[in-house]
Amino acid sequence: MTLRQDMIRTLKRAPQLLNSSSVLVKDYISGSIGEDGGFLGRDNKSDLYYTMFGIELLIVLGCDVPAEKLQSYLQSFNSMEKLDLVHLASLTRCYANLAEISSKTIDQDLNKKLAERLISLKCTDGTFSTSPSDKHGNAYGCFLALAMCEDLGISAYEKGTILKSLKALEMDNGGYANEAAGKIAATPSTAAVLCCYHMLDKPLPKKTVKWLMKQTHVHGGFCAVSNIGPLGIPDLLSTATALQALSYSSESHTENKESHLDFLDSLWSHEGGFSGSWADPVVDCEYTYYGLLTLGYLINNE
Repeated sequence: MTLRQDMIRTLKRAPQLLNSSSVLVKDYISGSIGEDGGFLGRDNKSDLYYTMFGIELLIVLGCDVPAEKLQSYLQSFNSMEKLDLVHLASLTRCYANLAEISSKTIDQDLNKKLAERLISLKCTDGTFSTSPSDKHGNAYGCFLALAMCEDLGISAYEKGTILKSLKALEMDNGGYANEAAGKIAATPSTAAVLCCYHMLDKPLPKKTVKWLMKQTHVHGGFCAVSNIGPLGIPDLLSTATALQALSYSSESHTENKESHLDFLDSLWSHEGGFSGSWADPVVDCEYTYYGLLTLGYLINNE
């Protein structure tokens, strides 16, 4: 099972806790599709990144997927020349989801083109970064590339090279920075590294798992950098990614389930979605996705 398939499977559990609110979420997500077939971002324009989240939400909520309209939107990016890694991975995931809906695989020519573009974005050190000009890879870039390779059924990397690059991001406390120049361990980058280890069939470091578990906030959720002081505000991205990474560990992390649910409830909007944090009340497809993903992982650990 690929990382994408595992996340979708987890997302499908969320409606068990949404109950009647599922209708609100369905209406919100269905109403977020633009006239051109893409999902609307925060600027109210179609956005490939948000479309990736939107398609999967339609799938897990049992909504009708306007496949032809979405296909037409995705095809507008098929030149791929201007796509960075984030958007290339988004395009790949969108196509993988549409192919799976029709019980097919990504078209062979398209698969090859996506793979070639990924290889062209490889850093000098043989890894991947979300910044095109970087000579060295970062945690998020390697995470996206590995997940993309899973969906394409390819291996456009050397396992040892990726692992060496990730190891260089480890801080003394067991957490990981996103890039070599960074000196602060962060929850999203640490979660990305643990997911990379999972995809590479490498055991998760216990020290890192324990560090990640300590990033919980007293009122629920996970903090991005620190769970104390002015930076100690939990956010939905950190919470969802942390729970995803911890789901691959044998360590128990269910002690804070009720407080996590309370935190999630504080971000819920009757618009039919979730916002990212107490400091960012804007509801969008991305955070609604993370909200449902969080629910799915919490249900999985009952």
